[in-house]
Parts: sequence; C-alpha cells; structure tokens
Amino acid sequence: MNVHRSLGTPGVDSGSGWRQTARLHVRGAVAPAVQLPMKVSEGSAALAEALHENVLPLPLEHTGPCAIRLRGATGDLVLTGSGASLQLLDDAVYIEEFPGHVRP
Repeated sequence: MNVHRSLGTPGVDSGSGWRQTARLHVRGAVAPAVQLPMKVSEGSAALAEALHENVLPLPLEHTGPCAIRLRGATGDLVLTGSGASLQLLDDAVYIEEFPGHVRP
C-alpha cells in the first residue's frame, strides 16, 4: 500500500510518499467469492459514521460495524464485518515527496 506521511492531513497536505506491505483484517467478514490476490486500484472504508475514500487512517484499529470496498482489475471486493484493523508488515520504502493539494 502507499502511505502518505504528513504533519497535516494525509492525502491533502504536503508530505512524503512511502510503499509498505500491509495486512487488512475485517472481523467477522462476510464477502462474496473473488479471485485473490488482487491489485487494488481504489477503494473506500465505512467505519462507523466516517467514510474514507481511497485512504485509511493509520493506525487503524476499529471496533464496530464496517464495510470495506476494494476495486481491482478482476472486479470489486466488498467486505462487511464487526471491526477492522490494518497491520504494516515490513519497512517502508520511500517513493516521493507529495506537494499537497490546493484548497479552494
């Protein structure tokens, strides 16, 4: 996964981009059959009342209803469950500086 490190809001404010392997765990997951592994191109996570588009908060340790939607070349994977966590598995590899987005 790509990780954006920033002193401000990740994905919005300037910072640096890193690549890191991660494991997403959805407790009590219910999902349709899908071809795995899959390269994810975009996704969203509904965690309680918050909807995260193409970004996940780190650290992630959510308890409560959740729905994770991942889109890949082989189709969509939608997971629903009773909680979600994300574990970073290896050392991050630096990719680039992120200049941030211009706010209106």
